[in-house]
Amino acid sequence: MTTQPGSSSTTSSAPLARNRVRKLVHGLAIGSFVLSLVAAGILVWSLATLGIGHVASASMIAITLFLASCGVVLYVMGMPPRKPDPADDNAP
Repeated sequence: MTTQPGSSSTTSSAPLARNRVRKLVHGLAIGSFVLSLVAAGILVWSLATLGIGHVASASMIAITLFLASCGVVLYVMGMPPRKPDPADDNAP
């Protein structure tokens, strides 16, 4: 099979692959948020039973913050690119 000049098979599948990756990253963001909520529940339990000074409580605080921040980053990465605003082109 030969390709015509000016037509490339890789350029037509690139947007489809990007959409699949965005969906995957969006799913990972949702999973990270759900796991951060689970970790927050375990954190509340460990604070009630063990107290703030226990190693497990401090670890759960770190895990909760880590998963929540990963969820934010993955959510932002999974968003579609913004289209430029036409009003910005007319700026002095």
